Amino acid sequence: MANQNVGLEKHALKAHPELLRLAQERPGELVEMLASRNAHRFVEFAINQAGPTVVPHLITALANPKFARKYYSLGVEACSLLPVDGTPLEIVLECLEQYRPREAVAPVGPLLFSEDKRVRQAAALLLGSMAYDECAQPLQTAFSDCDKSVRSWAIIGIRRGLDEGRLSDTLRKAIYPAVRAMVPEDESAAECLLRLDRKRAIDDLSAPELLRVGTSGFAGVLTALRAAGVHLDEAQLTSLADELEQSEMDYPNDKALGEVLQLLSLIRSQEAEERIRRGLKSRSKRVREGAAKAQNILKGTATPFAIAFDLLKDVGWTGLTTPQQRVLAVRMLIDEVNNGGFSQYFSNSSGEYWRMALEGLRCIGAARDAGILAEVVKAFGPNGAAATQEEREEQFMQLSEEEQSETNVQWGRLGKQFYKNEDDREVLLLQYIGENAEHFRRPG
Repeated sequence: MANQNVGLEKHALKAHPELLRLAQERPGELVEMLASRNAHRFVEFAINQAGPTVVPHLITALANPKFARKYYSLGVEACSLLPVDGTPLEIVLECLEQYRPREAVAPVGPLLFSEDKRVRQAAALLLGSMAYDECAQPLQTAFSDCDKSVRSWAIIGIRRGLDEGRLSDTLRKAIYPAVRAMVPEDESAAECLLRLDRKRAIDDLSAPELLRVGTSGFAGVLTALRAAGVHLDEAQLTSLADELEQSEMDYPNDKALGEVLQLLSLIRSQEAEERIRRGLKSRSKRVREGAAKAQNILKGTATPFAIAFDLLKDVGWTGLTTPQQRVLAVRMLIDEVNNGGFSQYFSNSSGEYWRMALEGLRCIGAARDAGILAEVVKAFGPNGAAATQEEREEQFMQLSEEEQSETNVQWGRLGKQFYKNEDDREVLLLQYIGENAEHFRRPG
């Protein structure tokens, strides 16, 4: 699964070898367990390891009424790590995503008429992700759902299909109008539209009715146009900035203003640069972040993280300069912790760079975040977290069950403090990049 905590999955299956044996020998029993009082998230983990032999059992479960019962009615408790107000059907649909069997399209389609919104969401996502031509009609059903969240989950699925290059020209054309209709209400729809048909989307997204303050998708339209390299007229951008500055400075208006500032940076006029400098003093974090990105565009560092990650791939960690190492280590820490907490960070390979992340946070001026990370690593002992995933896992396993539980609680508390972002770390990181711009430009 895209958002699965890999470390938790590996640890769980090591502790439950009987589930792995079922995955290898009797995968059908694993699927049945999902709809029993013995259901647990670890069963899903094992299904993910079972391979294609589990697919027929998952497809059969789609039409089985007991898989549509709420987990709480099955007697499943919260400690199962499953949504007790959800259903086994949701988990079945999630498990099918990694296999994407074509034969699942027909039985998944009718689930878009379920009374359970969560089932409709999972079905819409799976159909978009599978991205077969025959998904076009059921996706039209998903896009006509009365609940916006179901329509948005269809967009998420389509983006996953696009990420893996699975959408044919036929499917792109079929769903383009429905995605176009989503642009005013879903921030990610504009970027999706651009990927379906770039030339057509640029014309559509530049239309006056979409470049209008006040719609939920307005910031997404600006982001997509900037990504497409579209330069809007300075007078138009200035007018949008004036209107946004006079509006309530909360989401999505603050994000839209941040995007306008980045588009203004492409114009490079004195007035545009002055407005960008004012943006750095905004009370909104999103506006300050947009202004910091705009300043980096002016300095020729529009895509610093992509450049640094490309360098990491080309020359390895030791081949990077110190500023590049600091930025990448902090970037990986932020992304991992925001996605799955400190447990995910240290369960994945990013955790091996925690010392440089700590140095980086201190260097950019994020003292509170540095203190939080320093507190987290105390759980690993006086020498801190080990260099490899396996060694860190072993360090954690050496703790007693009570100590592991206490550590998880503490990391959860520290994670909440980290999410508050009291240091304004994104802006600090972008400003550090600007101060070291020569390390974040592509050669030539």
